Amino acid sequence: MNKIFADLKNLSNDRMNIIVIGINAQHSNSSACVSFNGVIEFAIEEERLKRVKNYNGFPYLSLLSCLEFIKRKTGKTDYHYLAINNNPLSNLNNKIYKFILLDGNYHKALKNFFKKYFIDQFNYYKIKKEKIIRINHHLSHISSAFLNSNYKNAIGLTLDGFGDSMSMGIYLCHTNKIKLLHKISYPHSLGIFYQSITQYLDFKNYGDEYKVMGLAAYGKKYLKEVDTIISYKNKYDYKLNLDFFSYKYFGSQLTEEGIPFFNDLFNKKKFDDLFKYAKNKDLKNFKKNLAYSAQEKFSEIVLKIISDLKKDYKNYDNLCLAGGCFFNSDTVGKIIKNKIFPNIFVYPNPGDAGGAVGAVLQANHKLNIAHINKKKKKLVYIGPSFANKEVEKSYLEFKAINNISYNVNFITKFNELNSFVANKISKGKIVAWFQDEMEWGQRALGNRSILADPRKKIIINIINKKIKKREKFRPFAGSVLKEYAKDFFEINANEESPHMLGVYPVNMNKRHKILGITHVNNTCRIQTVSKNDNKKFYDLIYAFYKITNIPILLNTSFNINEPIVCNPMDALNTFHKSDIDYLVIQNFIFKK
Repeated sequence: MNKIFADLKNLSNDRMNIIVIGINAQHSNSSACVSFNGVIEFAIEEERLKRVKNYNGFPYLSLLSCLEFIKRKTGKTDYHYLAINNNPLSNLNNKIYKFILLDGNYHKALKNFFKKYFIDQFNYYKIKKEKIIRINHHLSHISSAFLNSNYKNAIGLTLDGFGDSMSMGIYLCHTNKIKLLHKISYPHSLGIFYQSITQYLDFKNYGDEYKVMGLAAYGKKYLKEVDTIISYKNKYDYKLNLDFFSYKYFGSQLTEEGIPFFNDLFNKKKFDDLFKYAKNKDLKNFKKNLAYSAQEKFSEIVLKIISDLKKDYKNYDNLCLAGGCFFNSDTVGKIIKNKIFPNIFVYPNPGDAGGAVGAVLQANHKLNIAHINKKKKKLVYIGPSFANKEVEKSYLEFKAINNISYNVNFITKFNELNSFVANKISKGKIVAWFQDEMEWGQRALGNRSILADPRKKIIINIINKKIKKREKFRPFAGSVLKEYAKDFFEINANEESPHMLGVYPVNMNKRHKILGITHVNNTCRIQTVSKNDNKKFYDLIYAFYKITNIPILLNTSFNINEPIVCNPMDALNTFHKSDIDYLVIQNFIFKK
C-alpha cells in the first residue's frame, strides 16, 4: 500500500482528477462504476447492456460505458486505479476448506473466466500490479453503506449468500477506520437458507427470492419444521443444519451466456421427509405457509442479530446495512419499524452489484482522497441518460427494423406533459415513463418505470397478466409524495423511504382508496418522493394528485421478464411487445 501512496503523490499537481474504476465480477449482477475524487458519478450493471437478467459474466460493456463516461468528462479514457470487490487472500483458511468440498469443475470454470476476460479482453496483467486494489467482498458491502451514509460512526452489518467465503460481517465503522468485529463463514448462510426455500418452492431462476416474499403474505400457519433447518442459539451466530443441504453445490456456475445457475442447494429427500406431515395435512396451502414460515424465520434471525448488536454497542445510534439479504423489503420494513437503532441506512443497491461501488469507496478511503471533493453524493440516479436527439434517432431506427410507426407527440413544456400523462393514468391507462439517468439498483424509482392508477384492485390483475406476464400473487409498489406519506402509510412524519427498500403497513382508513397497491396483508413497499430526489417524477405525481386527490402512483419496473430497460431502443422494444398504452421518453409521447 506504501507504493500506492507514493504513486498517488506523482499523479498530478491537480488532485481534482483522481479517477478510480470499480468492478463486481465473478459474482452475479456483474457491474462497473467510476468515481472522481471519491464521489461515485456513474454506475451500471452488465445485465442492462447484455439484456441477460442477473448477468454474472465479466462486466465488459459496463467497463466500456465507464470509459466513455470518463472520456465525455475529461476528454481521455485514463484512470488511475482499478478496485475489485473480492480479495483472494481474504478468509483464506475457510476458502481452503471450501475448495476441498467444491466440485473441481467450478474452479476450472473460474480459472477460464479469468483467462478469457481479465487477461484477453481487459489486459489485466498490463495494468501495473500496484494500481489494482482488491477489497474483501464484505468490506466492499459495508463500505457501500457506511461511506455513503452521513454518519461519523455506525455499527455495520452485512448479510448475503457468501462472498470471499463469508456470509455475514459485523463491523465497527468510524470515519477513519472500518473494523471487522465478527463474521460467519461458509457454509452457514442466511442467504443460502432463503435461496434453498425459494428453489424448493419451484422458483428455480436465480434471484426469484422476491417471489417467496410476495407469496409469504398469503400464508397463515407457521411451520415449526423450518426451525430444524436453521437455528440461532448463540449471540450473532446462526447455523444451518447441514444434513438438509447439498453444500458442495453452493457455488454459482459460470456459463457462456452469463446466466447465473445454481444446482439445488437443498437435499430434496431430507426436505420432503421433513415437510411430509405439513404437506399431507394441508397440501393446498403448503407452499404459502412454507413461504410465510421462511420469511418469518429469516426476519426473526436478522432482528435478533440487530437486537444483540444494540445490547453490546449501546453508545451507537447508527446502523448501516448492505448485502443481498437486504433486498428483502419485508425484513427491512420490520427493522425500520422496530427502531432497535434510532438511525438506519440501507444502501440502495445492497447486493453484489453494489459491491463495485463499495470497493471504489474503500479504495478511495485507503488512498486518503475521499475528502477532496465535497460534491454531494448521488446514490441512485447515476446511470446513462439520453437526450431527445438520441430518442428520435432510436425511433427512426426502430421503425426501419420493425416496419412499425406510432403516433408521436413532442411536448416541450413538462407541466403540459405531466398534465397529459396524469390525465391518461387517472382514466385507467398504463404508461411507461423513461427519463434522464437510469437508476442504480433493482428498484425503478421514477426514471425507468411503468405507472398506473393505484385506486382500483383490478389493476393488479391487468398489469400482472397483460403487461408484466408474471404470477398473480405478486404485489405492486407505490410512489408517494413525501409530505403525504404519513396520511396513507404507517410512517413517521420526518421519515423517508426514497429508495423503495422497505414495506410499510397501509393506514386502515386509506386501504380502500389504494387497493391497487395494498397487498393481501395490508402492506405496501413504498418510495417517498421529494422535489430534491426527483423533481420530474414529483411533479408528475403531483399532477395526478390534483386530478384524483391521491398523491400516489402505482410504480413497477419497466421490464417484462428481462432486465429493466436501459436505453430508448430497449424501451421501444418492450413497449412494442406489451399492452402498455403510452410510452413517454423524455419529451416524446408514443402511442400505438
